[in-house]
Amino acid sequence: MVTEKSINPKIWQTYFSKAKEFFESMQDSFKTRKWNTVGLTAVHCVISLSDALLAHQAGIRNTSQDHRSIAQLLRKYIKHNETIKQEKHLTMIIAKKNLIAYEGREFTEKDAIEIMKHTERFFDWAKQILQC
Repeated sequence: MVTEKSINPKIWQTYFSKAKEFFESMQDSFKTRKWNTVGLTAVHCVISLSDALLAHQAGIRNTSQDHRSIAQLLRKYIKHNETIKQEKHLTMIIAKKNLIAYEGREFTEKDAIEIMKHTERFFDWAKQILQC
């Protein structure tokens, strides 16, 4: 179930700052070949970016326990010609969370390259919407 909470729209900057930090950490982890960390920081990056977008555009944030519901809120509140395309990047990244954190298999270099590609595309799109 999708749930949301009204927040001060100005808080988007805090969420974006967190996303930027996760993004940079993802890149640093890739350089040091820490594939699991690449994956988890990518997940946290897109969640924070989504929070920034929703705060900025609608003055809300996702309060659902299931992070996949963020995609529905983006579709509802972010009126942009690429929202559906970017929602696919977001959904793919969030879907990897269980694999990275809980399943009994390592996140590989190939996995890290793929998730970084999707995260970079989502990050660039979010920056365009947020005008930063």
